[in-house]
Amino acid sequence: MDSKKNLAPEIRFKGYSGAWGQQKLGCFTTSYSGGTPPSGKPGYYGGSIPFIRSADINSDSTGLFLTEIGLNNSAAKMVSVDDILYALYGATSGEVGRSRLCGAINQAVLAIKPSGNNDSEFIAQWLASQKKKIVKTYLQGGQGNLSGDIVKGLIVTKPAEKAEQRSIGNFFRALDAAAGLQQRKLAGLRGLKGAYLQKMFPQAEEKVPKLRFAGFSGKWQVRKLGELFTERNERSANGDLISVTINSGVVKASDLKRRDTSSGDKLNYKKVEIGDIAYNSMRMWQGASGVSNYSGILSPAYTVIIPNHGVNPVFFSYLFKLPQMVKIFQSYSQGLTSDTWNLKFPLLKRVSVKVPSFEEQALISDFFLAMGQQINTQSEMLVRLKELKKAYLQKMFI
Repeated sequence: MDSKKNLAPEIRFKGYSGAWGQQKLGCFTTSYSGGTPPSGKPGYYGGSIPFIRSADINSDSTGLFLTEIGLNNSAAKMVSVDDILYALYGATSGEVGRSRLCGAINQAVLAIKPSGNNDSEFIAQWLASQKKKIVKTYLQGGQGNLSGDIVKGLIVTKPAEKAEQRSIGNFFRALDAAAGLQQRKLAGLRGLKGAYLQKMFPQAEEKVPKLRFAGFSGKWQVRKLGELFTERNERSANGDLISVTINSGVVKASDLKRRDTSSGDKLNYKKVEIGDIAYNSMRMWQGASGVSNYSGILSPAYTVIIPNHGVNPVFFSYLFKLPQMVKIFQSYSQGLTSDTWNLKFPLLKRVSVKVPSFEEQALISDFFLAMGQQINTQSEMLVRLKELKKAYLQKMFI
């Protein structure tokens, strides 16, 4: 244990001094977990009482509801809005939240209520700051569960004054609110992009999309991909190693946090140039494709296609990700099981697509590129906020 003179955080609000004290969490809080009503009992579920499980501790909704009978005939316990909720079991072990619902908790959730001169938000944020240490100490190798006794026995280092606790708690509450707002903006942008993708590309039965830029009319042409693209078969062992992912499209392999499993002998690797579309032949039915912003080399397991004259590769990179297109790619893939489905260019080139003029392709591409940049900016801001909170948790708690 640190000597008393050292019990002070690295960063502290102005006006506060003196050493912090240490106390077991159970000495200044009351806590309890709940239970689960039997699922086979009629009338226990489907009521109006939110049933909060460990995955729901930071959510404003829940998938299950109890009746009064279910609550009264089980070990489920009620919690109030803003109560501290701590996840004891499963994948969320060690997660902490503030209840957003007045509802009942099950046995995997511990409700914690401070007593006396202690602030709820400070305690919740302290628990968040200690998650890594708690999980490492009590859940080694991912085995075992936390318990109420373990949590109540945690030694909390804290200021004696509730005012200082409240200042720290409010600071982190504000950071969480900013991150939450950023998360909602990001979700909104992603939802908006998805809606535009559905409206700005024709659906299966449509000859034109529901939404178009001014000045464009007439049907989109039905073309075979073999008319629009040519396969690139050049081989090279020189250049940056490129990879194709489902979520991020074409990226440099060095940017992926993966172990390099590529072959030492790269003489048979495929060449890819800026503006080519590359795809994973065995994962095209899952959306593993994208337009390349790099020159480099790819594993022979990939297919590289070159856009012909009048073809905007960015437009097609969005088209290829649409659910209806991914489903078509699946139907054209060959193989007995999903593990062996394969879509090489001789099969891909038979696929029919609806295509607008090159000018309309360019406008649609620019529109979605701009949306993508907005999404990336919002995502980066959210990451920075989370990193900022992590740094402050380390410096403002002991």
